[in-house]
Amino acid sequence: MKRRNQTIRDLIYIHLNEQDQYVMTYGIEFAEFAQTLSDSINNLLLLKHRYEHGDFNSHTMFDYVSRDKLGRLVEDDVYGYGDFCWIDFEEEEAVNELPGQTIAELLYLGHIKEHLKLPFYNYLSNRYVYLAHDDGWFNRTYYRDLNDFYRMLGEVIPGKWDR
Repeated sequence: MKRRNQTIRDLIYIHLNEQDQYVMTYGIEFAEFAQTLSDSINNLLLLKHRYEHGDFNSHTMFDYVSRDKLGRLVEDDVYGYGDFCWIDFEEEEAVNELPGQTIAELLYLGHIKEHLKLPFYNYLSNRYVYLAHDDGWFNRTYYRDLNDFYRMLGEVIPGKWDR
């Protein structure tokens, strides 16, 4: 079996923080994340981005991408955004009820890429918080259930090998 020359982006580095339920990674890109966990990703509230095709939520002043439009975002050049940060959510009505304190915490997450308190909100029923700078180079992803991380990693690694 002949393998193509390996590039630096084919390497995966992982730092797992079980207590705070996040994983810092290098080498895993949004497209890989979204494709492997597509069955559990709902709508995305975009905290920091350059995506031009999102819808606008006037309560939070954030753009969002509905589940049925995620494919277009996955195909976009997310790496070219610089910062790309989002949190998933189930229902837009819940976003419209977010209190100011939660919106402030979300702004902090998108700006600093760290949490003030664990970023799992009952209002949103979110499973993930994805905080990236130069997607694939620095990603901090919070997982409500770390088994989702292990499932994603188990699919990404063989995919990198097959390239």
